[in-house]
Amino acid sequence: DTRATVFYALGSAAIFGAFAAFLSSAQQIYEEILGLGALFPLVFALTAVSFAIAQYTNSRLVMRLGMRRIARIAAVIVVVPASIVLIFTLIFYGDAPPLWLFLAGIIPVFLGAALMFSNLTALALEPLGHIAGTASSVVMSTSTLLAIPLGGLIAGMIETSVVPMLAGFACLGAVTWACIELAERVRTD
Repeated sequence: DTRATVFYALGSAAIFGAFAAFLSSAQQIYEEILGLGALFPLVFALTAVSFAIAQYTNSRLVMRLGMRRIARIAAVIVVVPASIVLIFTLIFYGDAPPLWLFLAGIIPVFLGAALMFSNLTALALEPLGHIAGTASSVVMSTSTLLAIPLGGLIAGMIETSVVPMLAGFACLGAVTWACIELAERVRTD
């Protein structure tokens, strides 16, 4: 059912939007807001390694757990830590939590996002095998075209606070989760 394709593509766009916002703002977040200065590359590399670990882990788990289950679990992995760190930041820290708390939230978010990227794309393309090349181009282009403005909107709100970033991951992660559930509902109708 191509309706499932649409929902998976929208979910992919949502999580990619939050991820794009982080990528475009990472240096500002780490160096200026969290005060890392010259340590930025090392800490950024740590988050990048978590992304790579998730991609590798996905390749090992997908045959055992399936793409749908991994995508759902990944949505939880994004939404829950981002929401918890967001709440703690708002209640106890204002604009920025300590680095350890930020990393405690952002590393699982990166793990979940990495798991979602490949699985959501594959799930979106699944019913379109007969036109795989064209479908891949359309799905990826559409996801990217929707994600960039979302990411730009979030990144534009980041000045002296990580709150927009955390809220972006929590909210867009929840949108992705909803899209996964809607895709599964229309797929099984």
